[in-house]
Amino acid sequence: IEIDAPDLVRPSLQSESPAVIRGVLRVLDRMSSTELEVLELLPFLDSPDEKLRAEAITLALEHPTWDAALANRFFEWKEDLTPARSTVVAEILPGFVSSPPMQDFVTGLLKSEDEGSRTFAWNLLARAEEVTLAPEWKPILQQRLTEPLPPGSLDQILEILIHQPEELFQEELRMLSSDKSLPRLTRIKATQALARQKSSL
Repeated sequence: IEIDAPDLVRPSLQSESPAVIRGVLRVLDRMSSTELEVLELLPFLDSPDEKLRAEAITLALEHPTWDAALANRFFEWKEDLTPARSTVVAEILPGFVSSPPMQDFVTGLLKSEDEGSRTFAWNLLARAEEVTLAPEWKPILQQRLTEPLPPGSLDQILEILIHQPEELFQEELRMLSSDKSLPRLTRIKATQALARQKSSL
Protein backbone atom coordinates (compact mmCIF):
# COMPACT_ATOMS: atom_id res chain seq x y z
CA ILE A 1 0.00 0.00 0.00
CA GLU A 2 1.69 3.20 -1.16
CA ILE A 3 -0.26 5.57 1.09
CA ASP A 4 0.50 4.42 4.63
CA ALA A 5 -2.08 6.42 6.58
CA PRO A 6 -4.23 4.08 8.71
CA ASP A 7 -5.85 6.93 10.65
CA LEU A 8 -7.24 8.31 7.42
CA VAL A 9 -8.53 4.93 6.28
CA ARG A 10 -10.03 3.50 9.48
CA PRO A 11 -13.10 5.78 9.61
CA SER A 12 -14.29 4.16 6.38
CA LEU A 13 -14.94 0.97 8.36
CA GLN A 14 -18.14 2.78 9.37
CA SER A 15 -19.23 3.02 5.72
CA GLU A 16 -22.64 1.69 4.74
CA SER A 17 -21.06 0.12 1.66
CA PRO A 18 -19.88 -3.49 2.14
CA ALA A 19 -17.57 -3.07 -0.87
CA VAL A 20 -15.87 -0.07 0.75
CA ILE A 21 -15.44 -1.94 4.02
CA ARG A 22 -13.94 -4.94 2.22
CA GLY A 23 -11.37 -2.69 0.63
CA VAL A 24 -10.56 -0.92 3.87
CA LEU A 25 -10.04 -4.19 5.73
CA ARG A 26 -7.61 -5.39 3.09
CA VAL A 27 -5.80 -2.03 2.96
CA LEU A 28 -5.36 -1.92 6.74
CA ASP A 29 -4.09 -5.47 6.75
CA ARG A 30 -1.40 -4.62 4.20
CA MET A 31 -0.17 -1.31 5.56
CA SER A 32 3.41 -1.40 6.80
CA SER A 33 3.01 0.87 9.83
CA THR A 34 0.02 -0.82 11.40
CA GLU A 35 -1.88 -4.08 11.63
CA LEU A 36 -5.53 -4.78 11.23
CA GLU A 37 -6.90 -5.45 14.71
CA VAL A 38 -9.03 -8.52 15.32
CA LEU A 39 -11.61 -6.39 17.14
CA GLU A 40 -12.01 -4.37 13.96
CA LEU A 41 -12.67 -7.51 11.96
CA LEU A 42 -15.02 -9.43 14.27
CA PRO A 43 -18.25 -7.49 13.54
CA PHE A 44 -17.94 -8.25 9.84
CA LEU A 45 -17.93 -12.01 10.38
CA ASP A 46 -21.62 -11.51 11.13
CA SER A 47 -22.32 -9.17 8.22
CA PRO A 48 -25.47 -9.80 6.18
CA ASP A 49 -23.32 -9.19 3.08
CA GLU A 50 -21.91 -12.49 1.83
CA LYS A 51 -18.86 -10.99 0.11
CA LEU A 52 -17.92 -8.99 3.21
CA ARG A 53 -18.23 -12.09 5.38
CA ALA A 54 -16.03 -13.99 2.93
CA GLU A 55 -13.36 -11.27 3.08
CA ALA A 56 -13.47 -11.31 6.88
CA ILE A 57 -13.06 -15.10 6.88
CA THR A 58 -10.08 -14.88 4.50
CA LEU A 59 -8.35 -12.31 6.70
CA ALA A 60 -9.08 -14.26 9.89
CA LEU A 61 -7.41 -17.35 8.45
CA GLU A 62 -4.27 -15.30 7.75
CA HIS A 63 -3.82 -14.42 11.44
CA PRO A 64 -3.13 -17.46 13.65
CA THR A 65 -2.70 -15.24 16.74
CA TRP A 66 -6.37 -14.28 16.55
CA ASP A 67 -7.45 -17.73 17.71
CA ALA A 68 -8.62 -16.72 21.20
CA ALA A 69 -10.63 -13.72 20.03
CA LEU A 70 -12.27 -15.75 17.27
CA ALA A 71 -13.08 -18.58 19.68
CA ASN A 72 -14.65 -16.07 22.08
CA ARG A 73 -16.87 -14.80 19.30
CA PHE A 74 -17.91 -18.37 18.44
CA PHE A 75 -18.78 -18.97 22.11
CA GLU A 76 -20.98 -15.86 21.98
CA TRP A 77 -22.75 -17.31 18.95
CA LYS A 78 -23.12 -20.79 20.41
CA GLU A 79 -26.78 -20.46 21.43
CA ASP A 80 -27.72 -18.75 18.18
CA LEU A 81 -25.77 -20.46 15.40
CA THR A 82 -27.64 -19.24 12.35
CA PRO A 83 -26.81 -20.87 9.01
CA ALA A 84 -24.56 -17.92 8.11
CA ARG A 85 -22.74 -18.09 11.44
CA SER A 86 -22.35 -21.86 11.15
CA THR A 87 -20.73 -21.36 7.75
CA VAL A 88 -18.28 -18.84 9.23
CA VAL A 89 -17.33 -21.24 12.02
CA ALA A 90 -16.99 -24.13 9.56
CA GLU A 91 -14.68 -22.07 7.34
CA ILE A 92 -12.45 -20.75 10.14
CA LEU A 93 -12.26 -23.31 12.93
CA PRO A 94 -10.64 -26.20 10.99
CA GLY A 95 -7.68 -23.91 10.34
CA PHE A 96 -7.28 -23.34 14.09
CA VAL A 97 -8.19 -26.81 15.31
CA SER A 98 -4.97 -27.21 17.34
CA SER A 99 -5.61 -23.98 19.26
CA PRO A 100 -6.68 -24.57 22.90
CA PRO A 101 -9.45 -21.92 22.80
CA MET A 102 -10.88 -23.46 19.63
CA GLN A 103 -10.61 -26.93 21.15
CA ASP A 104 -12.58 -25.68 24.16
CA PHE A 105 -15.32 -24.53 21.80
CA VAL A 106 -15.43 -27.92 20.07
CA THR A 107 -15.47 -29.70 23.43
CA GLY A 108 -18.51 -27.67 24.44
CA LEU A 109 -20.30 -28.74 21.26
CA LEU A 110 -19.37 -32.40 21.75
CA LYS A 111 -20.68 -32.39 25.32
CA SER A 112 -23.89 -30.63 24.39
CA GLU A 113 -27.20 -32.41 24.90
CA ASP A 114 -28.23 -31.18 21.46
CA GLU A 115 -27.53 -33.77 18.75
CA GLY A 116 -27.25 -31.02 16.14
CA SER A 117 -24.43 -29.37 18.10
CA ARG A 118 -22.58 -32.66 18.43
CA THR A 119 -22.96 -33.38 14.73
CA PHE A 120 -21.68 -29.90 13.92
CA ALA A 121 -18.58 -30.55 16.04
CA TRP A 122 -17.81 -33.78 14.14
CA ASN A 123 -18.29 -31.89 10.87
CA LEU A 124 -15.78 -29.27 11.97
CA LEU A 125 -13.16 -31.84 12.92
CA ALA A 126 -13.69 -33.82 9.72
CA ARG A 127 -12.95 -30.67 7.68
CA ALA A 128 -9.51 -30.17 9.24
CA GLU A 129 -6.46 -31.24 7.24
CA GLU A 130 -4.60 -32.19 10.42
CA VAL A 131 -6.27 -32.87 13.77
CA THR A 132 -4.64 -32.77 17.18
CA LEU A 133 -7.14 -34.50 19.41
CA ALA A 134 -7.85 -32.86 22.75
CA PRO A 135 -7.81 -35.39 25.62
CA GLU A 136 -11.52 -34.79 26.25
CA TRP A 137 -12.41 -35.90 22.72
CA LYS A 138 -10.77 -39.33 22.84
CA PRO A 139 -13.31 -41.20 25.00
CA ILE A 140 -16.14 -39.60 23.04
CA LEU A 141 -14.57 -40.74 19.77
CA GLN A 142 -13.99 -44.23 21.10
CA GLN A 143 -17.62 -44.50 22.14
CA ARG A 144 -18.73 -43.38 18.70
CA LEU A 145 -16.65 -46.13 17.11
CA THR A 146 -18.34 -48.83 19.17
CA GLU A 147 -21.98 -47.71 19.01
CA PRO A 148 -24.38 -48.31 16.11
CA LEU A 149 -24.08 -45.42 13.67
CA PRO A 150 -25.37 -44.76 10.17
CA PRO A 151 -22.55 -45.41 7.67
CA GLY A 152 -22.24 -41.70 6.87
CA SER A 153 -21.72 -40.79 10.52
CA LEU A 154 -19.15 -43.53 10.97
CA ASP A 155 -17.31 -42.36 7.85
CA GLN A 156 -17.13 -38.89 9.38
CA ILE A 157 -15.46 -40.24 12.54
CA LEU A 158 -13.02 -42.24 10.44
CA GLU A 159 -12.12 -39.13 8.43
CA ILE A 160 -11.12 -37.44 11.68
CA LEU A 161 -8.94 -40.39 12.65
CA ILE A 162 -7.31 -40.45 9.21
CA HIS A 163 -6.15 -36.88 9.81
CA GLN A 164 -4.60 -37.37 13.23
CA PRO A 165 -1.26 -39.12 13.82
CA GLU A 166 -1.67 -40.74 17.23
CA GLU A 167 -1.91 -44.50 17.63
CA LEU A 168 -5.48 -44.74 18.87
CA PHE A 169 -8.35 -47.23 18.86
CA GLN A 170 -6.34 -49.86 16.99
CA GLU A 171 -8.59 -52.74 18.00
CA GLU A 172 -11.76 -50.88 17.03
CA LEU A 173 -10.30 -49.86 13.68
CA ARG A 174 -9.18 -53.41 12.87
CA MET A 175 -12.67 -54.71 13.64
CA LEU A 176 -14.25 -52.07 11.43
CA SER A 177 -11.83 -52.70 8.57
CA SER A 178 -12.77 -56.38 8.50
CA ASP A 179 -16.51 -56.02 9.17
CA LYS A 180 -18.15 -57.30 5.98
CA SER A 181 -21.51 -55.88 7.04
CA LEU A 182 -20.16 -52.35 6.55
CA PRO A 183 -19.98 -50.59 3.18
CA ARG A 184 -16.71 -51.13 1.36
CA LEU A 185 -15.83 -47.42 1.54
CA THR A 186 -16.23 -47.43 5.32
CA ARG A 187 -13.91 -50.43 5.64
CA ILE A 188 -11.38 -48.68 3.42
CA LYS A 189 -11.48 -45.57 5.62
CA ALA A 190 -10.86 -47.70 8.72
CA THR A 191 -7.86 -49.27 6.97
CA GLN A 192 -6.60 -45.82 5.98
CA ALA A 193 -6.81 -44.64 9.58
CA LEU A 194 -4.75 -47.64 10.70
CA ALA A 195 -2.19 -47.10 7.96
CA ARG A 196 -1.87 -43.37 8.71
CA GLN A 197 -1.21 -44.04 12.37
CA LYS A 198 1.42 -46.65 11.62
CA SER A 199 3.19 -44.39 9.11
CA SER A 200 3.34 -41.57 11.67
CA LEU A 201 5.12 -43.65 14.32
